[in-house]
Amino acid sequence: MRIDLSDDLIMDIIIHITILFIFLYIFFFVVISKTAEQVLNSNIKNICDNNINPILEKIDKEDQKYGGFIDWEKVKLSAEKIRDNPDQKLNQDISDYNNYYKKIGLIIIGSLIFLCVAVYLYFIYYKGSKKVDIIHILKENALVFLLIGVIEFAFFKLTGSNYIPAYPTSIGKIVLERTKYNLQQKLEK
Repeated sequence: MRIDLSDDLIMDIIIHITILFIFLYIFFFVVISKTAEQVLNSNIKNICDNNINPILEKIDKEDQKYGGFIDWEKVKLSAEKIRDNPDQKLNQDISDYNNYYKKIGLIIIGSLIFLCVAVYLYFIYYKGSKKVDIIHILKENALVFLLIGVIEFAFFKLTGSNYIPAYPTSIGKIVLERTKYNLQQKLEK
């Protein structure tokens, strides 16, 4: 079975794909990534507030039983040093990684726009098709994506940004296990 696609429909599909990709690209970097970072930071803060203090209190009680060898002022200064001097290489690696994928997205957007223009020019000049009503196609797609954008934004703000993909207890368990592992490594040295 063969499907004959009109020039108008082919142009509409290509423009639709291009606008969809541009919309998703912008929506991800402007809304989703920033909201995800806020939610992650909030969850980590809550986990630390709810789990780390009781562990430190337990460690302090045990330490007091054996003579109070832990210098909590040094521990505090060490924690502040870590907080105030983040790993710049790690931050740069993450920034480079994210910028790489931003560039890939921009290359795809540029390629899709080029494809739209090339196909349109092919239909008009090479094929001699006067049926491609680019203004109508652009207006139709603008309206469709305006409505889709409103629905996507509402869905993300009302549902997506409030959904918690990992239970705080699971994250807390991972944090505690890694803390325990790191403490054991320090004690074995």
